[in-house]
Amino acid sequence: MRIIPLFPLNIVLFPGMVLPLRIFEPRYRLMIRRCLDGDKQFGIALIQEGDEVGAAATPFATGTLAEISGFELMPDGQIMLVCVGLRRFRIERHVEGEPYAQAEVEILDEGDPEEDIDDALIDSATTTLEAYLGALANVSNLSITVPKDGLSAIDLSYLMAATLQVDNAQKQELLESPTVHDRLERVMVMLTRENEELQAYLAKSRTRGDFFYRGYRMSVN
Repeated sequence: MRIIPLFPLNIVLFPGMVLPLRIFEPRYRLMIRRCLDGDKQFGIALIQEGDEVGAAATPFATGTLAEISGFELMPDGQIMLVCVGLRRFRIERHVEGEPYAQAEVEILDEGDPEEDIDDALIDSATTTLEAYLGALANVSNLSITVPKDGLSAIDLSYLMAATLQVDNAQKQELLESPTVHDRLERVMVMLTRENEELQAYLAKSRTRGDFFYRGYRMSVN
């Protein structure tokens, strides 16, 4: 167990993913300055009830430990951050005493998924992801390649989850998946469905131009 500063946001951060942030509220500027003087780590958890700004929000119990990888102090006191997700955690209890949120958390063990996941599932998951990314590349400036070597089952499951253009509730469910095997299987189903729907949007578009998909403006090239 450890006590960490907690930043409730309307974002699901997955381990291994990069997140830029603009810190402007005084309580969180204080939190980040203290993080910069310490281990540069804090927790990010999706808001379950409440808002990002103002009164304290209630986060989901499962979040991701983030580490600051870069920052810039602005003349007006704001802090521009780049952070990266490290490990999942589960909130055991909230801790009072600071103007910002804190919690005692348990860092969650991913186990050894390589013992449970065969190469066929990895290959199928990679193929599914590449098909989805290819469809997105056709209608946007998004261009992500999947490493052919050195990508573990854990990393692949989080990359697939982060790539999905779905709402935060569904991303939170993936973050909470009990095992990597479960997350891979679930995200493959979701990616396949999303790819089919995206292809249907493309088929309906008879001319080049912009259209909206999942709230994102995209353009047929």
